[in-house]
Amino acid sequence: MNAKYGQVIGMCALLFSIGCADSSEQETNVSSEQDVQTSDVGGVADGIATVDSATGPADVPLSEVLDSADAPDSEEPTQVLFPLDRAIEVQVTLAAEDWDTLRAQTRTIMDILGPGCGDHPFESPFTYFPATVTVDGETVENVGVRKKGFLGSLSDTKPSLKIKAHEYEDGKSFYGMKRLTLNNVQQDPGYMSTCLTYDLFNAAGVPAPRCGFADVTVNGQHLGLFVSIDSLKKPFMKRNFGDDSGTIYEGTLSDFREGWTGSFDQKTNEKEGPGPHVNAVKEALEVPD
Repeated sequence: MNAKYGQVIGMCALLFSIGCADSSEQETNVSSEQDVQTSDVGGVADGIATVDSATGPADVPLSEVLDSADAPDSEEPTQVLFPLDRAIEVQVTLAAEDWDTLRAQTRTIMDILGPGCGDHPFESPFTYFPATVTVDGETVENVGVRKKGFLGSLSDTKPSLKIKAHEYEDGKSFYGMKRLTLNNVQQDPGYMSTCLTYDLFNAAGVPAPRCGFADVTVNGQHLGLFVSIDSLKKPFMKRNFGDDSGTIYEGTLSDFREGWTGSFDQKTNEKEGPGPHVNAVKEALEVPD
């Protein structure tokens, strides 16, 4: 993390704490028993992954850790959108005025810290616009394209994008995938942190999105390289757990503490209304034993 980004996040966290929580009710001290013991965590240095554990491997080449992840499923048609050796090509065409409006849509610190902040999920200022999108030679017309991002990744020249093939017409997809998530990763000039992290999670048996790269052009203007990741929706659940009936939540400035649970955003099963899961986790964590 670069210093400038760290300062921005620190300032946002401080402002959110001041604006959305009663500081007298929040514990600010963390006991030494709760501190992370870095000597027990291990790390990655000079291409070597180390795990300080009696049962874990030590001095394992990082390449072997990544190679230990499950090989791509050749029977999964959407896997073609996450090749390991190249960036997919994405070409977007939409009305010039729509592109200008999309790029300009944004949020500010005050949008986050306004009245009732933290009581509910943060509203998105981004809207879909109709577009024609070609992904590696497959063209799909009348799909939805919108800007994405919370604060630090927002850009009006190279915006992160959500592409939703079935926004206006059911049944549309790109090689079987209904959504594309394209991140500008402007806080990561090396473009590698996201995919390396997700690959390590998957290698360790912790389900994480598939990750790849996309070379993006909009209305003939080459925007350059983006990181393409799985959208955390029902197809992700089905692929990783064999069952897509569960509910996914996204936490933005959220926690399982009093006054901080309201901002969890329900991402699946929305038509069923808010589920009890977040409060159930909060109550479980408050059990003394």
